[in-house]
Amino acid sequence: GTMPFTWVFADWSLFREDIRSAIATLPHLVVQYLEVLVQQSVDQSSERLATVTPSDFLALPPTISQADLDRIVISSGRNASQIEDIYSMTPLQQGMLFHTLMEPHSEQYVTQLKWTLDTRTLDHARFEAAWRYVLERHPIFRTQFSWDVSEKPLQIVVSPDAINLEWTTAQVENRAQLLELLQQDRLRGFDLKRASLMRFSWITVRGAAHQVEFVWAHHHMYLDGWSVAIVLNDVLNFYHHKANNLPAPAHFREFVAWMDQQSPSEAEAYWRGRLAGIT
Repeated sequence: GTMPFTWVFADWSLFREDIRSAIATLPHLVVQYLEVLVQQSVDQSSERLATVTPSDFLALPPTISQADLDRIVISSGRNASQIEDIYSMTPLQQGMLFHTLMEPHSEQYVTQLKWTLDTRTLDHARFEAAWRYVLERHPIFRTQFSWDVSEKPLQIVVSPDAINLEWTTAQVENRAQLLELLQQDRLRGFDLKRASLMRFSWITVRGAAHQVEFVWAHHHMYLDGWSVAIVLNDVLNFYHHKANNLPAPAHFREFVAWMDQQSPSEAEAYWRGRLAGIT
């Protein structure tokens, strides 16, 4: 693009020589200033890789300003191009966040599920790819949380290519060591500011022929018990090459947007009425 300038003067002969000299250098100074300004913009873009505005995120609370968003992006530890979405946390998530911050070493919201699998029929690579598929399919598994930058706690969805799932392998001598290892895994907890808040382990127990313990750990802010069946269904469909049969998933952002439109006072009045007389 271009930025045209037009310089208009009064009678040139009326100006003193020193003033005419100063005026003559003015266009060059403007050009130099614009070159510096453009270079600063290029440097800033290179630093952040991309620029985002509140309008880029459909469910972003309207109170979030551009300055707020800039702070959120910087504090996320991600490049702006890696942020796919930003929206509010649900009231239930905020409650779990509160308890987690109050007791950071508690395992109360770390969900850990374990299955014993037969290694003779298990396709390890396909199974791990199935969990990668779930990560890409459901934004909640690519979510990290922000609560100390903006006035309202937020969840930040990161693009799939910015996340490496954690897979670990271990071997133990007996079941007692297995239980101890599972306890240590729960006590690790999760960094709520860094997605993904789930990890996986393969554990073999000495003497357990053709068996491996598969462990899936995740934070309860990601999903409840009812949703586990949905996730496992997605995993098994992908594993058995039937993922194309799955319907498009509901977007958690839509639920959050609906929650943001609800009136807490009306909800409180409703439930007080329904529960009246119950002690």
